[in-house]
Amino acid sequence: MVCETIPVVIDTDPGCDDVIALLNCLASKSLDIRAITLTFGNVNLRKATRNLVSLFHAITLDKEYHLKRNPDYVDRFQWNSVPVVALGSEAPLKIPHIDAENFHGLDGIGNLSVSHPHYVDWEWYKKFGLKPLEEEVKFELKEEDKLNDNINTKEEVHPRFEVSKRDAVDEMLHQIKSVPPFTMTIIALGPLTNVAKAIERDPLTMGQIKELIIMGGAVTTRGNVTPHAEFNFYGDPHAAKIVMDASAGYNPEEPRVSTTTALPLPVTLVPLDVTESARLFTEVVDEKIQNDQSPIGKFLYNMLKYPISLIDLNDNDVCQGGMGLHDPLCVSFVTGLADIEYAEYFNINIVEDGEASGKCALDDPNTCNNVKVILKVKNSLKFQHLLLDNIMMEKL
Repeated sequence: MVCETIPVVIDTDPGCDDVIALLNCLASKSLDIRAITLTFGNVNLRKATRNLVSLFHAITLDKEYHLKRNPDYVDRFQWNSVPVVALGSEAPLKIPHIDAENFHGLDGIGNLSVSHPHYVDWEWYKKFGLKPLEEEVKFELKEEDKLNDNINTKEEVHPRFEVSKRDAVDEMLHQIKSVPPFTMTIIALGPLTNVAKAIERDPLTMGQIKELIIMGGAVTTRGNVTPHAEFNFYGDPHAAKIVMDASAGYNPEEPRVSTTTALPLPVTLVPLDVTESARLFTEVVDEKIQNDQSPIGKFLYNMLKYPISLIDLNDNDVCQGGMGLHDPLCVSFVTGLADIEYAEYFNINIVEDGEASGKCALDDPNTCNNVKVILKVKNSLKFQHLLLDNIMMEKL
């Protein structure tokens, strides 16, 4: 029996929780990852791109590590098709870029480029036909470090990804057109700039998606950047406004059929209201991956040490004593690793300017409530265990 997979495009700004989310998706047999589109967000676009390429590099090293120990090893990151990677927005639509390097590290992956530089693909830019910046100096890995960390620099015959000739917006639209109407799911894990541009560039095609699932916003709870706003919506409130407005008129009870006019977008929001309940604690990281000697284990453990140490040092009501699994929870509603306990439809208007910029304002409830907002997840305390087990090949 062949299980039907879900075609997806993942729009992301790889920081620490994005990396975990991507590993969760890449290890899932339920997804057909057609494209990964990149955007600024936690870090700038160049660092985000380097982080994604480095993650694929670590996956390749992980395969070599396991094959060396078990010739019958079945690569859990083996996909039927190779996803394309497309470069996207470098800045928000109207405001300056505000990053999250204070939490994710200067490189966006827990300062792994300093502590474990051999896990970084320092020549990532060559794959995209770009020139290195002055500060992007190639790290020369010593032979003893390769041996100590099970590094093999052999190039893989079959690449883990292909570089798109299109920008992120055109690639997203191309992928939607490449499948039957109402079958493509877009997963947005960063600021919504790429998605907003796609809506403006071709609203008819964007209206043909099955679902747009977004990690972003704070609906009935306080924000994590300001009292009003969550990071992704605060990072580009004008883009968030375009995307939320594009859902106007959506009715989940009405059948969706192709038309010559743009259809409203079916939007599912995974806001802080629910993601703050899914947390990763130091003791669980230590239990699951501290002693794992595989490249993925070392990559994850050493990446997570930085943000988790910050939380442990500054334990407060906002942090709740663990790292928020915002992006991993969002993708898990698609992969099936997480189940919705409670969701509600709202009519959401985004505040674009002023001190409440990025706020999810709830409009008149008597009007059409068109955005599905996930507010509770089943077994939130168990989620961190399921997530790491899924990535690290443990029995669920």
